[in-house]
Amino acid sequence: MRAFVRWLKEKLPIHRAVKFPLPKLPRVLFPILSEEDIQKIWDCPQMTFTGSLGKRNRAIMFETGARRSKIAGLNVDDIDLDNELITVMGKGNKKRRIPFSHDVLLTIREWIKERGTEVWPFSTRAAVLP
Repeated sequence: MRAFVRWLKEKLPIHRAVKFPLPKLPRVLFPILSEEDIQKIWDCPQMTFTGSLGKRNRAIMFETGARRSKIAGLNVDDIDLDNELITVMGKGNKKRRIPFSHDVLLTIREWIKERGTEVWPFSTRAAVLP
């Protein structure tokens, strides 16, 4: 509406401001998961893998909230173990740093110890599957 009024001012000889009420957008909060929903996530096959794959999924994907395509594109250099941060490329090729907990740090160290520097051997299509 504002752009339309500016256009009108440019095209027509309007000498006073045109006032109109702007619609108010609803302030809707994102839904918060219930304890039952969270338990369903923890119980799904991708989170209950045994060994290092399950640890990786539980630690990185669930805690950071990063998209699997971002996690799949990580290299060991993208993980700052000293400061407990993961660097991912966000929209517009902007780098974004995601903090993680000390428990995740221990899991990442264990993963690297077990699997070496090839940290994320999965595709973006099936990022949580072995």
